[in-house]
Amino acid sequence: MQWRGPDGPELTMGRAHYFDFIDHNEALAHELALATNNPSKRQPAWRKLALRSRLSTDPLSLADRIVLISIATLTIRRAPDGRGTFFLLYRGIGQVATGEGLYDVLPAGMFQPASVSPLGHLRDLSPVAEVRSTTRNRPTAA
Repeated sequence: MQWRGPDGPELTMGRAHYFDFIDHNEALAHELALATNNPSKRQPAWRKLALRSRLSTDPLSLADRIVLISIATLTIRRAPDGRGTFFLLYRGIGQVATGEGLYDVLPAGMFQPASVSPLGHLRDLSPVAEVRSTTRNRPTAA
């Protein structure tokens, strides 16, 4: 899949699964934890860590990393007095696989198809469809 903004960057996507992302990032996290386990040592250079050195010279480059696209939709509720309110989800420590201890808006989620079939990818990997599916059948303020 490809997306290109009119005057912006191009985003090229391939197939990946949720646990590809988790496994990849867990390995990087464990490597960093091991390398920084001794507080008397200086922080290790990016290029000296085996897994990280294989990614690229830019640690923020997405070219060699498994990254899943996600969407977060801030749902604002208008109270009868006209004030706006919204819900936040706390990602409890020890309760979630990623993003522990963070707050996030509702609804939110990673793009992933409902099945591995090509039709599932075409039908489910649409940002517009994702927003619609996460906000469908939600009560609205009067």
